Amino acid sequence: MTDLIDNEAFENHFKGLPKDIVGQMVQIFIEDYPAQLEGIETAINEQNAKGLKDSAHSFKGMLRSIYSTPLADIAQKLETLGLENKFEEAQKEYRELKDLIPEVIEILKGYI
Repeated sequence: MTDLIDNEAFENHFKGLPKDIVGQMVQIFIEDYPAQLEGIETAINEQNAKGLKDSAHSFKGMLRSIYSTPLADIAQKLETLGLENKFEEAQKEYRELKDLIPEVIEILKGYI
């Protein structure tokens, strides 16, 4: 897989901000992502198309804000699969997202 976070874009975007502010923003992501994943998983398990679309859309925005394009692309797929009521395929994409997120968290911890 390509780089999970575009570090150059991340650093350029937050250039000029105090390190503690960037660290706080990263910490918020780290604290919030489990609830985002849970929302996606619950929607898949309950076969709730709107819930999946909405949860995936929200998480996609969070992932884009940290320049994690590969994971945001998976969230986009989940959003589309929710619209299409394709829960079996969504389960596969969700597993990939869940498997990759720990690597993203480790990268982000370098900014705290």
